[in-house]
Amino acid sequence: MLYRKPIVLMFLSMLLAGWSVADSGSDADVASVKAFNQAYLAAQKSGNTNKIASMWAADGVLLPPGEPAVVGSSQIHAWFVRNEPDMQTVRIATNTANWKDIEVAGDYAFQWAPTFVNIRSVNDDAGVHMNGTVLQVLKKQPDGSWKLLRSSWSYEGKKKDSNKGER
Repeated sequence: MLYRKPIVLMFLSMLLAGWSVADSGSDADVASVKAFNQAYLAAQKSGNTNKIASMWAADGVLLPPGEPAVVGSSQIHAWFVRNEPDMQTVRIATNTANWKDIEVAGDYAFQWAPTFVNIRSVNDDAGVHMNGTVLQVLKKQPDGSWKLLRSSWSYEGKKKDSNKGER
């Protein structure tokens, strides 16, 4: 009985927020989030900062590791411009996120994944490999598309290589 009241209050607050305990999203919603993820990774791999920034909600919050929060789409765009790789000298050879969990609740989607990024020099003589974990919240837009609302990630490791044999 001691735990009954908090559970009831949690359930009621979820109902007031417009979520249902049983609502885990339709297959179509999960598929559309997966399509968003593929498009976002493609934009990152191409280094297209305008495309990347356009995939963020106007009130988005980017939480880069070791830096202050970046709030709002214009500031997020500026952050990506400041941090974009010089595509004349490097290329993103691999950029993957192995999504472990995608939960859709109403107009919000929650997901996390281990990540791996391999950045190589354009002449392929050196590179950096990074792995980590990302946690994201997406918000469904009035047109049914998804935009990033919150994103935070960590780097668990970084390895430099200086020859083509190490990958």
